[in-house]
Amino acid sequence: MVLARGASVTEEQWAEFVELYELGRDMVTREVHAVTTADEVPSELDTQTRRTLARLGGTLRETERIRLGPPDADRGRAVVTPRTRALLRKSAKQVETPEPRPVFAVGLVTEYNGTTLSFDLKTNDRVITCVLEVFNEQLAAAAREYLALDGVTAPDVRVEGQTLDDEDKIRRIYQVHTLEIVWTVAEKVIVSRLRALVGLGHNWLGPGTEAPTAELAEMLRHDLRTGERPDRGRAVGSRRRGDPGGPRSCLRRFTDLSKEQRVQAARKLREHAVARGSLHP
Repeated sequence: MVLARGASVTEEQWAEFVELYELGRDMVTREVHAVTTADEVPSELDTQTRRTLARLGGTLRETERIRLGPPDADRGRAVVTPRTRALLRKSAKQVETPEPRPVFAVGLVTEYNGTTLSFDLKTNDRVITCVLEVFNEQLAAAAREYLALDGVTAPDVRVEGQTLDDEDKIRRIYQVHTLEIVWTVAEKVIVSRLRALVGLGHNWLGPGTEAPTAELAEMLRHDLRTGERPDRGRAVGSRRRGDPGGPRSCLRRFTDLSKEQRVQAARKLREHAVARGSLHP
């Protein structure tokens, strides 16, 4: 097998490709050699490896062989024979089919496919393909509604369904039956502005300006956790009728204020904290 190198591939990229290819080639060669030598499939091979190796030589005739290993040396090679293929196929069939189990994941809907009724859920560390229940138009409409068209601006949602994957390797969720918002766009904006606020240092508004205290930051976090959640349809920064302009109201608009308005907002936050007993005057 010869790797084709495109004209746009740099030396660094090519070296990485070759390293990964050689690593995969050597792993397959080692496992095939173990099967051929022992005339059986090692018991320690996991399910995915067994199924992958069972596909080797699927298009070969009975008299054909596959030689695996480094092209510049005879040592360390392995041969896929009809006997090897039979052992690998038998081993793959004997593997127990995993039972579907309930699972949930939280993330951002980044892609939606109306043909397959599926969408991609971007979590903190991976992208999971989620397949909706058949004929569930309500879920399909929700997936489209929660879609992040720009890849960022959308609510975080909780998806519930079933999977065959291991706990730490979930890549696909089937039979999705629940799709609900856990963080609205408004709440995510508030959290990001809270991080910006509590990250301010001394003199942030000029000489003598004090940085927000840990007590103030904790008070804001407490209000965010226990206060009334923003309505889903409400635009970020809007105020309820009769809203006195507490810490949520100030925080929503904090980064949009002028210097004078920020001073007033900071004073209002402090007064609110004193009134709550979180700060001493």
